[in-house]
Amino acid sequence: MLTQTYAHEVEPHFVGMEEDIKILVSKMKDEKRQRIVKICEMGGLGKTTLARKVYNHTNLQSYSRAWVCITQQFQPKAVFSDMLKQLDSNVKIDNFEVRNLVTRIYNFLAKRKCLIVIDDDIWEDDHWESIGQAFPVNCNVIFTTC
Repeated sequence: MLTQTYAHEVEPHFVGMEEDIKILVSKMKDEKRQRIVKICEMGGLGKTTLARKVYNHTNLQSYSRAWVCITQQFQPKAVFSDMLKQLDSNVKIDNFEVRNLVTRIYNFLAKRKCLIVIDDDIWEDDHWESIGQAFPVNCNVIFTTC
């Protein structure tokens, strides 16, 4: 069963992975190039928890950030709408088409340091191809997958 995950959820008994968190945060802060980090392991081993720790790290709080969960029923418009609302709370989405959402996200992120987490347990190449179009070269992306 797939469940929606949220960036603000806190793992009360989190132990370990401190070195992994440190490495990932330093990679996200490296401004020389875009970072796309794939956290891949069997279900239940802490992919989402690790991504959440990086996403909420104090050294990345100044970044424009969004946490997106992709389910089996991948719906690009819903994903992009959610992402844009997280990035820019002032935006009025109304009846935007996917193309407009992608352009808005791209233009918004192009001017900022940013981190996007895509939490997904069922990943297909066409999902990434669709989502990746919204990210400029300065954007850091972490995605979790099996």
